[in-house]
Amino acid sequence: MTEDDSVGSTGERDDDVTYLRGRAEWHRHRADVANDDSTRALHRKFATLYQARAEG
Repeated sequence: MTEDDSVGSTGERDDDVTYLRGRAEWHRHRADVANDDSTRALHRKFATLYQARAEG
């Protein structure tokens, strides 16, 4: 952390959360259109992980 970084700044965190939620949604969509169970399960797992990171 540099002197210019603000501990209370949430701009970067907000961007990260937006990105993580977007990735979670993308993986949920890919799971919905997956042709096989293993691909579907993989995308659901990634969606869960990205959503947990966004909420964490």
